[in-house]
Amino acid sequence: MKKFNLDQPLAQQTISNILKNAETLYSNINVVNNGKSLKTTRYPQLDDEIVKFVTDMNNNNLPVNRDSILRYVRHIAQVKYRIPEKEISFSSGWLTKLFKRIGVKCSPMHGESASVDISSENIQNELRKIEELLEPYDPVDIMNFDETGLYYQQPPRRTICSESLGGLKKVKLV
Repeated sequence: MKKFNLDQPLAQQTISNILKNAETLYSNINVVNNGKSLKTTRYPQLDDEIVKFVTDMNNNNLPVNRDSILRYVRHIAQVKYRIPEKEISFSSGWLTKLFKRIGVKCSPMHGESASVDISSENIQNELRKIEELLEPYDPVDIMNFDETGLYYQQPPRRTICSESLGGLKKVKLV
């Protein structure tokens, strides 16, 4: 049994009230992994706008970085909500705390999965055409020129997201 060194024991009614309201009490606790609680923000609508922005960009397989978020939130704060620029610092620390509040982080984009339209009905037909084109050649004579090109206009490898995303095909100059 745990002892709390109280000056006087808790009344039975206090214990009953705590147990009865336990679900409500626990739901009001905002805990981060390091055990610190996050403060509420003065402009929660900005957090909602950024969540929507990041989600939209991720759903369209477009990379998002800190600069694009800062530009977007400055624009929204001034144009949509008429918040004076002096009221919010939009500093690196502000952005880091925002990421913790909304639960996003900077993650690498993996592979080329976002470059392929998996739902396309033409994929199997195109693969058959490629096989027909390659049929007269010996497999050792077939090279993937995609891998021999120079990188050109390469998209970012990292993005800000709430879950892991597929990457984009690297643009190369052949």
